[in-house]
Amino acid sequence: MKNIINGNGIILLTGAGFTHNFGTPLAKELWSIILSYKSVQSNPKIKDLMLNDFDYESIYHIVMDDDFTESEKKAMNDATLFAYSHIDSIIRNWHFTNNAPCPVNIYEVQNLINLFSGTRSDKGFFLHSIKIYL
Repeated sequence: MKNIINGNGIILLTGAGFTHNFGTPLAKELWSIILSYKSVQSNPKIKDLMLNDFDYESIYHIVMDDDFTESEKKAMNDATLFAYSHIDSIIRNWHFTNNAPCPVNIYEVQNLINLFSGTRSDKGFFLHSIKIYL
């Protein structure tokens, strides 16, 4: 029998653009971060894939789901985790400045996210558009 999670009726699904005003990279910049990661650079099979396809999420799934070694899967996973840790670090260290090109009202962002946070009895959902295998 499958577990059923009851939510509060709404799900927030975001992509890289959601946090771009905080200074985080967009998808094409994440591709570059992943490609330049040491374990990807030293892995010709993954590097070739990335140089022929600029959709890092698609490449990630190919590496994880197809005939790649555990070492290759680890290299791709490590590079992707590094890229998302970079995003997390930017957001965690973000500070409002009046001269920001796209200032963010953090209080309104918190209010928005709180709509999806759920309660003690109902789970909330906030999803990003990548699947990470740990």
